[in-house]
Amino acid sequence: MTRVRRKRVHKNNKEFRKSIRTRRRPRDLDQIYEDIHDPAKNQKMTNQPEDEDLPGLGQFYCLECARYFEGPDHLSKHKLSKQHKQRVRELKDEPYTHEEAEAAAGMGRAIKSPSQVNRPLGVTPLLAGLGAATPASVLASLNTAAPTAPPQSDDHMSHN
Repeated sequence: MTRVRRKRVHKNNKEFRKSIRTRRRPRDLDQIYEDIHDPAKNQKMTNQPEDEDLPGLGQFYCLECARYFEGPDHLSKHKLSKQHKQRVRELKDEPYTHEEAEAAAGMGRAIKSPSQVNRPLGVTPLLAGLGAATPASVLASLNTAAPTAPPQSDDHMSHN
């Protein structure tokens, strides 16, 4: 038995599986979203020059799925398929930006909501809702307006 892996055995070869997976990788959703919503890219993708290496000479292209088809009948049949409809549904949402992804990972600056941008500094949301100018005045008002507990009777102490 030799220790050298032969060419024909790819079953447990991790590098081979990864290379196959990335070789036929489709376009990402954010790239397709840009193709659809950018008029120049949309025009370029729908009106391509004839290419003999592509199916249907590159004339029958599905923008949403980033796939070429052999003819108009194959393209129209594809547009009725479940895969195409799922891709269209996925593309309705705007893709995440790099800033949003970094903020979610805790790497970048937190994205501020409009309420945080317009709020004056030093006033927390709780205090802003009370209409107080300073935290000290709010604490003083909370201490004076704190409800007192009702007096308890001695009945709860006796057990028969």
